[in-house]
Amino acid sequence: PYWQAAWDAHVRNWIPSDQSGKYKPSAYWNRFLKDTPLRTTQEQTYEPYPDHVLIKCHHKLAQKNWMSILETTGHQLWKVSEQGYHCDIIDRHLDEQSKAFVYNINMDVEDDNGDFVKTIFREGVPRIGISFVDFPSSSDLHLKNAFRHAIHMPDSMVPDAWLNRKLDTPSSQTATTDSDKHSSKELISE
Repeated sequence: PYWQAAWDAHVRNWIPSDQSGKYKPSAYWNRFLKDTPLRTTQEQTYEPYPDHVLIKCHHKLAQKNWMSILETTGHQLWKVSEQGYHCDIIDRHLDEQSKAFVYNINMDVEDDNGDFVKTIFREGVPRIGISFVDFPSSSDLHLKNAFRHAIHMPDSMVPDAWLNRKLDTPSSQTATTDSDKHSSKELISE
């Protein structure tokens, strides 16, 4: 099939990027370094984290009752859609009760449009309130040499309600191709 031929050509010709051996996504930093003390802003001047990861603090830290929220929510706190607010780790110390590091942070709070509102200070923030996130457009999905190709499907897999649908936006289009014997329709979306 058309897609398989394109994939096979991609695999034959693919060359890893210069940084591929050094790259580790934010999920790596969160999972494998969860018990390692986070570096303060001062420590990061001589031992920085990679350029493609950012340190963010959970948006719930902006609320007055942030500590009780963290205690009751635990590891369920960070959802996929949660990007948090930029924060600087001022310092850390070992909490005698939990025997874990806690952090004093400055967090830049934003409004719903992403505009800066104010910087707030929080003391004694547990690690669960701080996360690494990927810098926008830095994940593997955005590599210049990543495989991208339209996926064709047989007409039988497309619901009838979709087949006669009028296109609402100029960015959506229906294309036909003779190169794919499985389908005469290709659905393309942004």
